Amino acid sequence: AERQDPASAISAGRGTGERGSPDRVSINGPWAWLQRAGDVRFRVVNARVRVPGWRVPGYRIAFVTDLHLRRRWEPVLDPMLDVLRRERAELVVFGGDWVEDKKDHRPALPFVRRLIDELARLAPDGVWSVTGNHDGPSLGRTLAGSPVRWLMGRREAVAVRGGAGVVELIGLAVHKASRVDPGVWQQPGKPPGALRVVVTHFPH
Repeated sequence: AERQDPASAISAGRGTGERGSPDRVSINGPWAWLQRAGDVRFRVVNARVRVPGWRVPGYRIAFVTDLHLRRRWEPVLDPMLDVLRRERAELVVFGGDWVEDKKDHRPALPFVRRLIDELARLAPDGVWSVTGNHDGPSLGRTLAGSPVRWLMGRREAVAVRGGAGVVELIGLAVHKASRVDPGVWQQPGKPPGALRVVVTHFPH
């Protein structure tokens, strides 16, 4: 983590099952895998972003994705939240797949709500999300009124640090890799000096 950079991002996501000892870190190219005891792991990546005209030094965005929550609070979530607190994330973007069960997300809802509340407490500029192919469009309706703000097919200009800068968030409502939301081509020009972040579950 390089706090002196103009902007940086922390990325955390759930990986495929592999058991490992607590706090074991393995480096594979640009990825750093932090493995915890249990059947899940997550990776932490720090990336610098330089934006012409950006005037909010050290602003930090956390990108979290694909946690696939089930019928319990996964033990790996607590150290993940500790990382986000330690890195002082100011805005959280979620890339989709809050839940695992495509047919019935109700058993996971208490844990999704708990996670959203935890993220909202640590991120002063909010929690923003698109849905993934496991969530489906209904999850957004189910969680209406929760602290998470949904971006599917929407553009939001978020004033950060008391208006010192603007983060422009664009969410693509893509639930199949073969589909591209035509709304992305209809977005207005980026505000001068703003940081534009395009969020989709299928970035490829």
